Amino acid sequence: MIRPSGQPPAVFPHPKHSSLGIPRIDQEHLALLRTLDGLISRPDIQPHSSEFSEGFSILTRQLLEHFANEEAAMAAEGLSPAALEQHVSEHKQIIEQLTQLSFDLMARKPIPSLMMTYDANVFGCIQP
Repeated sequence: MIRPSGQPPAVFPHPKHSSLGIPRIDQEHLALLRTLDGLISRPDIQPHSSEFSEGFSILTRQLLEHFANEEAAMAAEGLSPAALEQHVSEHKQIIEQLTQLSFDLMARKPIPSLMMTYDANVFGCIQP
């Protein structure tokens, strides 16, 4: 499901958009994009399948760990308190959306544009 680390994500061919200039965080962004790509680039994986559930769980854990790492790195880099607070707030909104999406998936609700919404919400905070 996840592409080898040497390959850029197929669905997101412009990894420069995920760069903050902090190498560790930039690598995490690429790993997140690869994981997301693994979910949405395979037409055989449907939102309510066990394969999707496993991939979604991996992505969610990876994302939560990344948020903690990114917030710590941004604070260490001297991001202003207001800017950091704004970014943390965006992360909290994404976590709320992930939680709702998880409930919707568990309830087997139809999710017609699942990954497009997920992509826009999750990765919107890392666009230039």
